[in-house]
Amino acid sequence: MRIPALLLTSALALPASGQSLQVDLASDEGFRKTCPGFVGAKPSSLSTDAQRVAYAVCNGVALAQDVMASRDVMGVQNAAGVERLRGNLEAYLGRITQVRSVLEAIRGPGPYLTLAPGEWRIDFDRDGEVAFHEKYLFWVPRRGLDMNPMQPAQSPADIEARYVSPVIRVDRSDILWAIAYCDFAEAALNLLLSYDLPKGSEGEIVLVNEARVRKNAYPRLMAGIQASRKLRDALMEETDDDREWIANPRQRNTTFPLVMDAQTFESWTGLLQELERILSGKVLLGGTIDTQGRGTMVSDLAFGICPPGQGLDVKSLFDKPLRRALDREELRKRRAAPTPARPMTVLAALASASLRRNASRSPGQESGEWTVMRYLYWVN
Repeated sequence: MRIPALLLTSALALPASGQSLQVDLASDEGFRKTCPGFVGAKPSSLSTDAQRVAYAVCNGVALAQDVMASRDVMGVQNAAGVERLRGNLEAYLGRITQVRSVLEAIRGPGPYLTLAPGEWRIDFDRDGEVAFHEKYLFWVPRRGLDMNPMQPAQSPADIEARYVSPVIRVDRSDILWAIAYCDFAEAALNLLLSYDLPKGSEGEIVLVNEARVRKNAYPRLMAGIQASRKLRDALMEETDDDREWIANPRQRNTTFPLVMDAQTFESWTGLLQELERILSGKVLLGGTIDTQGRGTMVSDLAFGICPPGQGLDVKSLFDKPLRRALDREELRKRRAAPTPARPMTVLAALASASLRRNASRSPGQESGEWTVMRYLYWVN
């Protein structure tokens, strides 16, 4: 689900006559006719919200093709390869930022247009053919199926039995969903590009731009939390039920895999509030989840860094980033005991309570809240 999410979030160029091109993303033929006019177009040429949505989709797909056709990762054994990879990541970041700015310019309530991404036939790796995995890349697990583990489909019949081709009538909540994904992608890339493999580091990934962590990565991460909060509110305000992507508890016409019932939205609200408190440094990250005997789950929120009763100030990791990436010794030096002014997060308690509520349900029948809590931020 992560890959389609990123593709769907990443222009319509106006002809010299001033007439707008047709926007049709509900079929493969429409996709092929529409997107060439969007890719690489200037955002200033967009005059309608439908055009802005199409710009984001078409440029997102083009970005995905560039990433999937790239062989950058295979060439990072030397300094030239690392530098080339960094240059490409900077370019990808710029393109995602531009897509987000276009999405943020959408002001109308929608709906704007209909997407049928499962119908598109895209050669993502640009090898001259649409392979099996490319043909079905946008298909999503059928609603209510057990997605953990979700084994890869081996044939078209297997796909059609367990997956469905989504059809989405894009509205305001979908725009907020896409903006949040852009925010998180920008935060991750800015954080990654704040570190490097300089000569003489003997393979260590070291900090090269402290200000970028604090001034770029952190604000985008917080913006993503705010966009997700707005998304949650926008979903609850919806009264229609027409080809929804993420549905509120009253909506049924959706291909989104999770059952987003009332309990899911309640837990989602609590999760967002707690993540914001963690990232703001108001609480310490730590504690243990009661996994109910499920040994495959991560139970220690501090990943072995802190003993019981201690936690990490996550905001300090952005204010004063680690000099070496994932330096466990330095992280141990930053362990702290909770105080009345800065207590331990209740995230572990929220996750434990969610697990208890769903422990007796059969696989695939759990409330969507548990998938949200298990992956901490699955919806975005």
